[in-house]
Amino acid sequence: MINEIIKSLEQFITRDLTYITGGSTIIISFFYCYDYNYGNKIQMIFQIYAIAISYILGYVFQELFCFLHITRTNCSLYNPGWLVRKIYKLYVRKDLGKIKTFDQLEYEIKILQHSSKDVVGEYQRIITLKQIGTTIGPCLVIASIFICIRVIRTKSIIDIILLLQSLGIGMILISLGWLKLAQQCEYAIKICSDIDKNRQ
Repeated sequence: MINEIIKSLEQFITRDLTYITGGSTIIISFFYCYDYNYGNKIQMIFQIYAIAISYILGYVFQELFCFLHITRTNCSLYNPGWLVRKIYKLYVRKDLGKIKTFDQLEYEIKILQHSSKDVVGEYQRIITLKQIGTTIGPCLVIASIFICIRVIRTKSIIDIILLLQSLGIGMILISLGWLKLAQQCEYAIKICSDIDKNRQ
C-alpha cells in the first residue's frame, strides 16, 4: 500500500515538474528578451510566485495546444493520421498497426487492476514521456517568440542560434508527444487484449 502511494506521488511530482520546467522556459525567455537583470538575490516570495506562474503557464499552454489540435494527450477515440504514422515508422522502424477506438479511463483501470508492476511501470513511463513532449514542446515554441523579438532588435548570431534551438527542440518534442501518444494507445490495447485472453 505504501509503495503504491509513493508511486502515485512520483507520478504527480513528475507531471508538476514538467509544467514548472515548461513554464520556466517562457518566463526566462521573456526576461532575456527585455534584458531584465534579476541579479543574484531574489526574494523568496518572488521565487514562490515564479514557480506558481511557471506551473500555470506550463499547464495552460499544454491545454491551449491541445485545444488548437497541435498536440493531444487523450487516447480516447484517437485515430492516428498519416503524419503520426510516418513519425512512428521512422522512430520504431515498423508500421503502426490499426488502432481501434477505446475509452482511455476504462482501459487504464483495467491495466492498473490486472497487470504486473513492470507492465504498469512501462505504461506510466510512456505517459510521462508524452507529457514532456506535450508540455515542454509547446512552451519552447512560445519561448521562441520572445527570443525572435530579441533577434529582431539585436541581430545577434547567438540569439539566432538560440531561437533556432528553442524552436527546433520544441517542434521535435511536439512530434515525440504524438509518437508517445500512438505508443500509449498501442501498448494499452495490447495489454488489455492479453488481460482478456488470460481471463477467458
